Amino acid sequence: EDGKIVLDKEKCNFCGRCFKACPTEAWDIIHGYIVSFGGLFGNHINKGETVIPFIEDKETLMKICDTAIQFFDDNAKAGERFKFTIDRVGREKFTNTILEVYNNG
Repeated sequence: EDGKIVLDKEKCNFCGRCFKACPTEAWDIIHGYIVSFGGLFGNHINKGETVIPFIEDKETLMKICDTAIQFFDDNAKAGERFKFTIDRVGREKFTNTILEVYNNG
């Protein structure tokens, strides 16, 4: 709009596929990470869900990963997969835990 990129956050999953068609080459300005949680293969296929937006620095990425691992360590039952821990404990509790680290560094 008006010569600027407008991101529809309801539709964008930050996959990066649009970079090939970007008329403004906006895709090459910021590099970073997209993290999803709770993905599974096998009998219970599930696409992981993104809880936080695009992460621009490795330090924040590592803090978020450490927090997710700690959440799993604190809440998982023996042999339980991460997605099932999130489902059992509550996606809202998990999301709030991750967002707190993301927002407060």
